[in-house]
Amino acid sequence: MMNINDLSKEEMKNIRDEFLAKGDTELYRKANRIFILAIIGLVFAVVSITFHAYANVLNWGNVIDGFLLLFTLFFIHRAILIKRGELNKYIMLKNLSKKLTKSKKKAK
Repeated sequence: MMNINDLSKEEMKNIRDEFLAKGDTELYRKANRIFILAIIGLVFAVVSITFHAYANVLNWGNVIDGFLLLFTLFFIHRAILIKRGELNKYIMLKNLSKKLTKSKKKAK
């Protein structure tokens, strides 16, 4: 069976556009929102850590910034996995439906 890892970048873009046009993409869109918020959190954490390093301030702010950095990296990773999983399900269903239509045509 075809997997998401077997596709080229152009095929991946076409599949993603087709999947988003399908309409049943609520989990994908939520994961995309989480991904965007995590990127914003990542930028904020890096800027904050840099500011604390230049200000020579070693206090609880650094610990909180470190936790923010770890959590944003975790959420980025999970959002990517969820988005890839949803696209992979769509590809599997699409291939399965193609095989079923071919077998129905052969049966006739």
